[in-house]
Amino acid sequence: MDQEKAINKFAEHVDDLLNLPLVTDLEMKELYGEEVATVLEKINRLTWEKQLCLQCDSLCCQEYGCEFYAPQFGQCPIFDLRPTVCRFHFCEKFQVVGGSTIKELSEIFLYSIHAAGRCGSTRGRFFDPPPLGKIAPQLVESISPWVNAVRTGRLNHRDGRKYVREQVTQYCTTHACSEEIEKVKRQSRR
Repeated sequence: MDQEKAINKFAEHVDDLLNLPLVTDLEMKELYGEEVATVLEKINRLTWEKQLCLQCDSLCCQEYGCEFYAPQFGQCPIFDLRPTVCRFHFCEKFQVVGGSTIKELSEIFLYSIHAAGRCGSTRGRFFDPPPLGKIAPQLVESISPWVNAVRTGRLNHRDGRKYVREQVTQYCTTHACSEEIEKVKRQSRR
């Protein structure tokens, strides 16, 4: 992979993201380029085929204290919107299937955040690992009742996923609008 190209692309586009810490597949492609997005897609396919995360009950999500995690979900309820750090995190099980590629992806992730900081971006904090409450408290506050209800068995995982997705959609809509308003205000001050 062309690490330098991916890192430069990230530094150029990180401030364009509106719903951080949440990131779509398309935003990943825009953020890191086609090559990195394709490699990540291939690794995701391998993850599903070999059930790497499911075999250990998503231990990484638990260890990091991800507020979206409930074992009853079976997989991340926002898998298609998961934060960048989650997309680039690969435990030792992945070394068997990805080896040097996993190392390269890890370097791209770390170096891109440093490069963005050197370019003046203040968004590096949005790429920290969970818990997400410190960087997106409104999001976590809105999904917590639903995730907790699933964890305790008061709500089935299908309904829980639906309600979490509704809250995430609302967060993205509200957050994107507020980000755009702030951008316009900053530009008008210049």
